[in-house]
Amino acid sequence: MTKEERKGFYVMSFINRGRTFFTPMPGELKYMNSRLTKKGVYSLSMVFLLFLFFLFIPSAAYADLEVQFTSVQSTALFVNEEGTWEVEIHNPDATDVTDAVLTITLPTGYDVIDTGSGVENVGSPHTLVWTALTIPANSSIFRTYKATPNCDASSGDHMEMEVVYDGGAKTENANSSNITINQLQISFFAESTDLSVGEEGTWTV
Repeated sequence: MTKEERKGFYVMSFINRGRTFFTPMPGELKYMNSRLTKKGVYSLSMVFLLFLFFLFIPSAAYADLEVQFTSVQSTALFVNEEGTWEVEIHNPDATDVTDAVLTITLPTGYDVIDTGSGVENVGSPHTLVWTALTIPANSSIFRTYKATPNCDASSGDHMEMEVVYDGGAKTENANSSNITINQLQISFFAESTDLSVGEEGTWTV
Protein backbone atom coordinates (compact mmCIF):
# COMPACT_ATOMS: atom_id res chain seq x y z
CA MET A 1 0.00 0.00 0.00
CA THR A 2 1.43 3.34 -1.01
CA LYS A 3 1.65 6.39 1.25
CA GLU A 4 -1.30 8.06 -0.51
CA GLU A 5 -3.39 4.89 -0.24
CA ARG A 6 -2.67 4.67 3.49
CA LYS A 7 -3.72 8.27 3.99
CA GLY A 8 -6.91 7.65 2.02
CA PHE A 9 -7.67 4.58 4.13
CA TYR A 10 -7.38 6.49 7.39
CA VAL A 11 -9.50 9.38 6.09
CA MET A 12 -12.27 7.11 4.78
CA SER A 13 -12.24 5.06 7.99
CA PHE A 14 -12.63 8.23 10.03
CA ILE A 15 -15.47 9.55 7.84
CA ASN A 16 -17.35 6.24 7.85
CA ARG A 17 -17.23 5.87 11.63
CA GLY A 18 -18.36 9.44 12.17
CA ARG A 19 -21.27 8.98 9.76
CA THR A 20 -22.35 5.72 11.41
CA PHE A 21 -22.38 7.32 14.84
CA PHE A 22 -24.11 10.59 14.02
CA THR A 23 -26.33 9.65 11.03
CA PRO A 24 -26.75 5.87 10.94
CA MET A 25 -28.49 4.28 7.97
CA PRO A 26 -31.83 2.46 8.62
CA GLY A 27 -30.17 -0.94 8.76
CA GLU A 28 -27.46 0.33 11.04
CA LEU A 29 -30.01 2.09 13.28
CA LYS A 30 -32.11 -1.07 13.52
CA TYR A 31 -29.04 -3.03 14.52
CA MET A 32 -28.09 -0.47 17.15
CA ASN A 33 -31.65 -0.38 18.57
CA SER A 34 -31.78 -4.16 18.74
CA ARG A 35 -28.55 -4.22 20.64
CA LEU A 36 -29.86 -1.53 22.99
CA THR A 37 -33.02 -3.58 23.53
CA LYS A 38 -31.08 -6.70 24.36
CA LYS A 39 -28.42 -5.20 26.54
CA GLY A 40 -29.98 -2.04 27.86
CA VAL A 41 -27.40 0.67 27.82
CA TYR A 42 -25.41 -1.52 25.42
CA SER A 43 -22.12 -0.12 24.39
CA LEU A 44 -23.19 3.16 22.88
CA SER A 45 -20.42 4.56 24.99
CA MET A 46 -18.07 2.05 23.39
CA VAL A 47 -19.13 3.23 19.96
CA PHE A 48 -18.46 6.78 21.03
CA LEU A 49 -15.05 5.86 22.44
CA LEU A 50 -14.23 3.97 19.28
CA PHE A 51 -15.16 7.02 17.26
CA LEU A 52 -12.89 9.18 19.42
CA PHE A 53 -10.10 6.63 19.01
CA PHE A 54 -10.20 6.88 15.25
CA LEU A 55 -10.64 10.62 15.46
CA PHE A 56 -7.44 11.19 17.40
CA ILE A 57 -5.29 8.24 16.35
CA PRO A 58 -2.16 9.57 14.64
CA SER A 59 -1.80 8.59 11.03
CA ALA A 60 1.48 7.00 10.00
CA ALA A 61 4.04 9.52 8.81
CA TYR A 62 6.18 8.59 5.85
CA ALA A 63 8.90 11.00 4.85
CA ASP A 64 9.69 11.48 1.18
CA LEU A 65 13.45 11.00 1.07
CA GLU A 66 15.44 12.58 -1.73
CA VAL A 67 18.64 10.96 -2.96
CA GLN A 68 21.17 12.16 -5.52
CA PHE A 69 24.80 12.07 -6.57
CA THR A 70 26.43 15.35 -5.61
CA SER A 71 28.84 17.35 -7.75
CA VAL A 72 31.59 15.16 -6.28
CA GLN A 73 31.40 12.44 -8.89
CA SER A 74 33.80 11.16 -11.51
CA THR A 75 32.15 11.24 -14.92
CA ALA A 76 35.20 10.69 -17.15
CA LEU A 77 37.94 8.22 -16.27
CA PHE A 78 40.78 6.33 -17.87
CA VAL A 79 41.17 2.62 -17.20
CA ASN A 80 42.76 2.14 -13.75
CA GLU A 81 42.14 5.79 -12.84
CA GLU A 82 40.62 6.31 -9.40
CA GLY A 83 37.15 7.85 -9.28
CA THR A 84 35.18 9.29 -6.36
CA TRP A 85 31.40 9.47 -5.90
CA GLU A 86 29.40 11.14 -3.14
CA VAL A 87 25.74 10.42 -2.43
CA GLU A 88 23.41 12.76 -0.55
CA ILE A 89 20.26 11.49 1.16
CA HIS A 90 17.99 14.36 2.17
CA ASN A 91 15.01 14.18 4.53
CA PRO A 92 12.72 17.21 4.01
CA ASP A 93 10.17 15.88 6.49
CA ALA A 94 9.69 16.96 10.12
CA THR A 95 10.19 13.37 11.31
CA ASP A 96 13.47 11.45 11.53
CA VAL A 97 13.88 8.44 9.26
CA THR A 98 15.63 5.44 10.78
CA ASP A 99 16.84 2.06 9.53
CA ALA A 100 17.16 3.25 5.94
CA VAL A 101 19.25 1.17 3.51
CA LEU A 102 21.30 2.73 0.71
CA THR A 103 22.35 0.48 -2.17
CA ILE A 104 24.76 1.48 -4.94
CA THR A 105 24.88 -0.80 -7.98
CA LEU A 106 28.15 -0.63 -9.88
CA PRO A 107 28.41 -1.51 -13.57
CA THR A 108 30.57 -4.34 -14.86
CA GLY A 109 34.27 -3.63 -14.87
CA TYR A 110 34.72 -1.56 -11.71
CA ASP A 111 36.94 -2.37 -8.75
CA VAL A 112 36.06 -0.75 -5.42
CA ILE A 113 39.02 0.94 -3.74
CA ASP A 114 37.27 2.50 -0.73
CA THR A 115 33.82 1.34 0.41
CA GLY A 116 33.27 4.41 2.59
CA SER A 117 32.06 2.19 5.48
CA GLY A 118 29.63 0.38 3.19
CA VAL A 119 29.60 -3.38 2.63
CA GLU A 120 30.73 -4.59 -0.79
CA ASN A 121 28.92 -7.52 -2.38
CA VAL A 122 30.98 -8.81 -5.30
CA GLY A 123 28.90 -10.65 -7.85
CA SER A 124 26.01 -9.94 -10.12
CA PRO A 125 24.92 -7.33 -9.29
CA HIS A 126 28.03 -5.74 -7.81
CA THR A 127 26.79 -3.54 -4.96
CA LEU A 128 27.79 -1.36 -2.05
CA VAL A 129 25.28 -1.34 0.82
CA TRP A 130 24.90 0.93 3.84
CA THR A 131 22.36 -0.24 6.43
CA ALA A 132 20.72 1.16 9.58
CA LEU A 133 21.02 4.73 8.35
CA THR A 134 19.34 7.55 10.26
CA ILE A 135 18.43 10.72 8.39
CA PRO A 136 17.40 13.47 10.83
CA ALA A 137 14.42 15.69 10.07
CA ASN A 138 15.15 18.50 7.62
CA SER A 139 18.72 17.27 7.22
CA SER A 140 21.01 15.36 4.87
CA ILE A 141 23.61 12.65 5.29
CA PHE A 142 26.41 11.87 2.85
CA ARG A 143 28.23 8.69 1.85
CA THR A 144 31.40 8.61 -0.28
CA TYR A 145 33.10 5.71 -2.05
CA LYS A 146 35.93 5.22 -4.55
CA ALA A 147 36.30 2.84 -7.48
CA THR A 148 38.36 2.43 -10.61
CA PRO A 149 37.40 1.03 -14.04
CA ASN A 150 39.28 -1.96 -15.37
CA CYS A 151 39.56 -3.31 -18.91
CA ASP A 152 36.00 -4.68 -18.79
CA ALA A 153 34.44 -1.25 -18.21
CA SER A 154 32.47 0.33 -21.03
CA SER A 155 31.96 3.98 -21.81
CA GLY A 156 28.41 5.10 -21.04
CA ASP A 157 27.99 2.82 -18.03
CA HIS A 158 26.40 4.34 -14.96
CA MET A 159 26.21 3.92 -11.21
CA GLU A 160 22.69 3.38 -9.89
CA MET A 161 21.40 3.98 -6.36
CA GLU A 162 18.31 3.33 -4.30
CA VAL A 163 17.22 3.94 -0.71
CA VAL A 164 14.68 1.67 1.01
CA TYR A 165 13.03 3.00 4.17
CA ASP A 166 9.81 3.01 6.24
CA GLY A 167 9.40 -0.72 5.92
CA GLY A 168 9.60 -0.92 2.14
CA ALA A 169 9.16 2.53 0.63
CA LYS A 170 11.72 3.38 -2.04
CA THR A 171 13.08 6.66 -3.29
CA GLU A 172 11.29 7.67 -6.46
CA ASN A 173 13.71 10.36 -7.61
CA ALA A 174 16.97 8.42 -7.46
CA ASN A 175 19.30 9.43 -10.26
CA SER A 176 22.39 7.79 -11.71
CA SER A 177 25.95 8.81 -12.49
CA ASN A 178 26.95 8.31 -16.12
CA ILE A 179 30.62 7.59 -16.73
CA THR A 180 32.68 8.06 -19.87
CA ILE A 181 35.77 5.88 -20.26
CA ASN A 182 38.42 8.03 -21.86
CA GLN A 183 40.41 6.46 -24.67
CA LEU A 184 44.16 6.87 -24.84
CA GLN A 185 45.36 8.70 -27.91
CA ILE A 186 48.63 7.48 -29.41
CA SER A 187 50.70 9.77 -31.59
CA PHE A 188 53.77 8.77 -33.58
CA PHE A 189 56.46 11.34 -34.37
CA ALA A 190 59.36 10.61 -36.70
CA GLU A 191 62.21 12.87 -35.77
CA SER A 192 64.36 11.36 -38.47
CA THR A 193 62.75 11.44 -41.88
CA ASP A 194 65.75 11.33 -44.20
CA LEU A 195 68.28 8.64 -43.37
CA SER A 196 71.12 6.97 -45.15
CA VAL A 197 71.91 3.28 -44.90
CA GLY A 198 73.40 2.57 -41.47
CA GLU A 199 72.42 5.95 -40.05
CA GLU A 200 70.64 6.01 -36.70
CA GLY A 201 67.04 7.31 -36.62
CA THR A 202 64.78 8.50 -33.81
CA TRP A 203 61.02 8.11 -33.41
CA THR A 204 58.80 9.25 -30.53
CA VAL A 205 55.52 7.63 -29.46
